[in-house]
Amino acid sequence: MNDKLSDFPLPCYLMGMDEDRYSPTLESLLMQMIANQQSLHEEIVGLYEKIGALEQKIDLLESSGESESSWEREDDVLFEEAKEAVIELGKASTSFLQRKLGVGYTRAAKLIDLLEEEGVIGPQDGMKPREVLMGEDDL
Repeated sequence: MNDKLSDFPLPCYLMGMDEDRYSPTLESLLMQMIANQQSLHEEIVGLYEKIGALEQKIDLLESSGESESSWEREDDVLFEEAKEAVIELGKASTSFLQRKLGVGYTRAAKLIDLLEEEGVIGPQDGMKPREVLMGEDDL
């Protein structure tokens, strides 16, 4: 039996085994574990790179001059349609506008904010739909 660590195969040394207990199967498993760790590390690095790229895109969009004024009522072609829809239904919610107008959450939420600013609907009351303050004669 050799006493020098350099005489053992590297995986045996890493597993704390002497050469009498060396197993090619264990060596194979250890090599698979090392390879899995390396691929996991590469995936994590890739995710961080994607996050960095998304943060750069967000920074570009924020610095491109897009402001809240681009969402003003006059510029939003769906404002009148949203106004008519909530007055007709008698209540307003973001999810209703999403379904009725076929828009995403952000756009529907902004329309709700604009409708509130214009006095078409009342303020938020928990999870309930908002009360409509204008009638069909106000159209």
